[in-house]
Amino acid sequence: MIRNAVKDDVKSISDLHSKCIYTGFLTSLGNKFLELFYCAFIETKSSEILVYESDGEIVGFVSCSTNLKDILKYIILHELHTLFFAVKHKLLDWKIYRNVIEDILYFRKTKYRVNSAELVSICARDDMRGNGIGSALVEEMIGKLKKQGVESVATLVSDDLQESKGFYEKNGFRLTGKIKLHNNKESSVYTYKIKRQ
Repeated sequence: MIRNAVKDDVKSISDLHSKCIYTGFLTSLGNKFLELFYCAFIETKSSEILVYESDGEIVGFVSCSTNLKDILKYIILHELHTLFFAVKHKLLDWKIYRNVIEDILYFRKTKYRVNSAELVSICARDDMRGNGIGSALVEEMIGKLKKQGVESVATLVSDDLQESKGFYEKNGFRLTGKIKLHNNKESSVYTYKIKRQ
């Protein structure tokens, strides 16, 4: 069953993220940061998380935003003290500062076109992969975005994640660009054009 995430889901979502997306920058900041990050998605009107439940457990999720700056603004205005405690174990790691600055600059450079969104993260529990959970989540999220008048959805995929690139291509996303982030590592920009009826 697919449903909208609620605050009580944040710990499960964060745990799932850290197990499935274990090489990502966000994961490197720890579960407390992930909880804060995904709570901001639930609290901001421009963002959304859908979860896939099986037997009462969250086994997959997708997060999407029409304005990632709102996430950053929410964290700074409402959770700055929590942010400090969530990442205090990383405060002496200069790479974290560099990556945070790169992300902030990315947010500032990102020109949010009217009627566009960014798919930020998607994952399914390892033992549930291959069952169509990811595709079902993407389809449901795109349906919701279409009702909101969104015309395109973009996502960043690290160039070394061939399986992820194949997933997006299988689900109708097309390669539309390249960008370098986090240690000048190249990522592909995939975009899904939402068809109007």
